[in-house]
Amino acid sequence: MLGSRLISSGLKLGLSNQKLLLSPVKFCPSSISLAFKFCSTKVDEHTYLYLTNETLESINDKFSEIIEDHEKLSGGDTTLADGVLTVKLAEFGTYVVNKQTPNMQIWLSSPVSGPARYDLQSSGEDLGCWVYKHTGETLHSLLDREMGELVGEDTDFQECFMGGREYDSTPDVCSGIGGLIKDPENIE
Repeated sequence: MLGSRLISSGLKLGLSNQKLLLSPVKFCPSSISLAFKFCSTKVDEHTYLYLTNETLESINDKFSEIIEDHEKLSGGDTTLADGVLTVKLAEFGTYVVNKQTPNMQIWLSSPVSGPARYDLQSSGEDLGCWVYKHTGETLHSLLDREMGELVGEDTDFQECFMGGREYDSTPDVCSGIGGLIKDPENIE
């Protein structure tokens, strides 16, 4: 049985004294087979905003850490404002990662691979990966691959929020908000 942890989300969601029940993910692949039947996970707007805000904040922190730890990136910086993360990597280009609330997606503009649109996807019982449907690659694995090649070592974006190693969503019977992730077959 997977252990669980409570994360207070009242301030971030504006839901006083509400708690989200999260449990660790068994495994979220860095790439999902294109033969896999994609099933976008449906969430309400408050949940989407929470997931994207936490994702952007943790990716921002990881980029800041990488910039600080690697001399070749000196002069680089990150800015996170209004749901848009801009990462300037000096002569290596600029990453822009932003939430697209109307589409419930995260969009990426990469100086290496170009634009991509990521959907929240479920894979069996393992929920909570941002996946680019055209390639099946997750946002975090793409950042790991591109930044790893740039700095010459593992960058561990998959350790970030919703990176696949720590995140799975289960219905939250305690909070009364209907669970974090809703069953895509039974959307209200």
